[in-house]
Amino acid sequence: MGGVRGVRIFVFLDTNILIRIATQGKPGCEQERWRELHKLVADSRVTIIVPEIVRLEFEKFHDRFLSDFHKKLEKFGANVKALVEDEKPYWNEMTDLLGSFRQAVGSSWGTMKTEKVADCQHGCQIIERWFRDGNFQDAPFSERVLLRAKQWLVAGRVPPSKDPANDERTKCERLLDGDNDLCIIESLIAMFEQSGTADAELLFCTENIPDFGLEAVGDGEPILHPKLRDGLPKTKLFTNLGSLVQFVHDNHPVEEPKPEDVERALQAEAARPAYDGPTTVQYEFGRLANPNKFITTTTPPPDDNMVWVPVLGGWQQFRRGSLEHIQAMKNAILLEENTGKRLGD
Repeated sequence: MGGVRGVRIFVFLDTNILIRIATQGKPGCEQERWRELHKLVADSRVTIIVPEIVRLEFEKFHDRFLSDFHKKLEKFGANVKALVEDEKPYWNEMTDLLGSFRQAVGSSWGTMKTEKVADCQHGCQIIERWFRDGNFQDAPFSERVLLRAKQWLVAGRVPPSKDPANDERTKCERLLDGDNDLCIIESLIAMFEQSGTADAELLFCTENIPDFGLEAVGDGEPILHPKLRDGLPKTKLFTNLGSLVQFVHDNHPVEEPKPEDVERALQAEAARPAYDGPTTVQYEFGRLANPNKFITTTTPPPDDNMVWVPVLGGWQQFRRGSLEHIQAMKNAILLEENTGKRLGD
């Protein structure tokens, strides 16, 4: 595989991008762009890399989609219900209009939810069928990948976590997701160790720039975080599929960021306060046989080297990067993959 410029162009799509393609919840990853990307693959213009951990994350999303859909929309649905059941006259001259409006909203809301669920389920099936067809470069989630990702964590080669809007995850959940991000990077590095990076370019598409890179400063562009660059080819970040596909069509080369741009972005990152997770119920521990009885604590681990890890039946504390920590994380991932049990349940 080689692009028209004589370089090998690889594309990585983060889990959130695949979810966006499936749900069409926001613009930028339309199905038409998905088809255009596959045309580029068919024409040997690009190769898509799919780390195994991304497949596992997407399958988890699909398994939980229906329950999460109703849970996330519960509050909005309550507002719709209150609107429909509001029988205040407001103005006698418009009673018929308000009545017709409430009736239309009440009937259409249920229909729209049903149609959206069906569309999303169909979108998820498209992605999972693509997983089965295997028209991509696989990047396995091996024990070596997991171990090296933990070594990165111990060495501090992790971009600082920032507070994204509307993030409701606990600190433990963010730690788990951060570990997954490192495993993604290490999976890509392991693949490029086999294929080489000299004539390669990586187009890295994610909605979560702070997890992997530095936010754009001024009129600049987001760039891969310097802590994550070793072992990867020249890399360009994208936040949606449309801009990535257009970049390939335009035959642009991936250029290394200027040192002064990296320095400006690092200074901007340092000026933002690091995110330490929600302030309420950051940790759950002791949720054993009875899931309705558990101890909650906002007390962090005794030092930064200690982390909470979900285990079968609850949560347990480990020293970060220890062999016990690595084994517990591996067990947790295998448990969820093989049984479908939610971590910490």
